[in-house]
Amino acid sequence: MIKNAARFGWGNSIGFIMVVFGCTGIGALTAFVCYIFIAQTTYFPVSSPIAPAFAIGIIAMFIAWVFLAIFSFSSDALL
Repeated sequence: MIKNAARFGWGNSIGFIMVVFGCTGIGALTAFVCYIFIAQTTYFPVSSPIAPAFAIGIIAMFIAWVFLAIFSFSSDALL
């Protein structure tokens, strides 16, 4: 393990970057779809759909972080 410390470091860094980009993308896409859905539907009596879309985007990022952390751990285990 000491012999391959650089490989573990690079693998961990790349895994972290992929998790951050994945969470950001999932959160942004979910917030966008929520914004479009709330703006086009008359069922929700909301004056501005930005705040609920932002809140749902943050929640989606946290859930995505939990799921994508599994892939980060599995990439470390494969090394």
